[in-house]
Amino acid sequence: MKLEYFTYDMYLKYINNRTNEIYKVQEENEEYNCEEKPNNYHDKLYRDLLSDEQDVVKLLNNFIMQKKKIEDGKLEKYNSSFITKEYKNRESDIVYKIKDTNTFILIEHQSYIDLSMPYRMLEYAVEIIRDTVEKTKMKASKYMYPQVALIVLYTGNDKWNVPIEYKNISDNYLEEGVNIKYNLIDIDEYTKEELIENKCMISKVMAIEKCKTEEELKETLEKLINTTKEANDKEKIRRIIQYILSPIIGKEEAGILLNKLKEGEKSMAGMLETNLRKERMKLIAESEKRGVINVAKEMLKEQIEIEKIAKVTKLKKEEVKQLKEQMAI
Repeated sequence: MKLEYFTYDMYLKYINNRTNEIYKVQEENEEYNCEEKPNNYHDKLYRDLLSDEQDVVKLLNNFIMQKKKIEDGKLEKYNSSFITKEYKNRESDIVYKIKDTNTFILIEHQSYIDLSMPYRMLEYAVEIIRDTVEKTKMKASKYMYPQVALIVLYTGNDKWNVPIEYKNISDNYLEEGVNIKYNLIDIDEYTKEELIENKCMISKVMAIEKCKTEEELKETLEKLINTTKEANDKEKIRRIIQYILSPIIGKEEAGILLNKLKEGEKSMAGMLETNLRKERMKLIAESEKRGVINVAKEMLKEQIEIEKIAKVTKLKKEEVKQLKEQMAI
């Protein structure tokens, strides 16, 4: 999939075609309610997942960035989230900025069809560019104008039938009118197995979304518990089971799965301890061998016979001969 951008030139075309003042979602005289909570745990879950920079990098690289990948640590959150009285529940989910660039990535999670999505994404892109340009005030002579990549992450049950270009929902009388194209990650385009195998935690949660029956859900959760290795991801699965899926699968079944998750964590801890012990023993053995080799070298300098050195140091005769050749004695 080729990553589509909304550029500053498109932004200029948009505002120049307006007969009134630039529409600002974040008006100066508006009252804000930034503490307002999402409607349910489902929305909060995706908001939490999309706030994890490392996982978002995995999501973008696996689903969007086919050629130029984003390096770990290159994303930083851009403070552009807003909720106004008039636009409750229509704030953008999250905005990232690629460090050392003027490129922004907006990710909007959708669990239902919204036919106005091309228009909404256009407004978000315009707001981000306006906000960025106003903050810098273009003081630098070589100012690089912003561009915005717009991504819709759709996890609903119905088929996504919304155009991905603004021109397809607008009066297109003028061919050169403003346009915008957003990038779509559609849960329906991937199998449950593909989503589970993906290292991205957001993908694994999408696999849960595809489950149609309670039995299928339990089976998927067990697979996730068995295949998830990182402690941070295991904690996310624990929260999903405990706070979101418990009412669906029942407290008893949730308890069984949570116990399996704990057992897996203990097993991982045991494996880690075993590996550390093996590593320590290996280091000790290597250290002892270096000491023996140093003794053998000193004996070679004293012109002691190879057979005697091998007997004292427990080294093989071939090893002593190699040492002698290396020392050119």
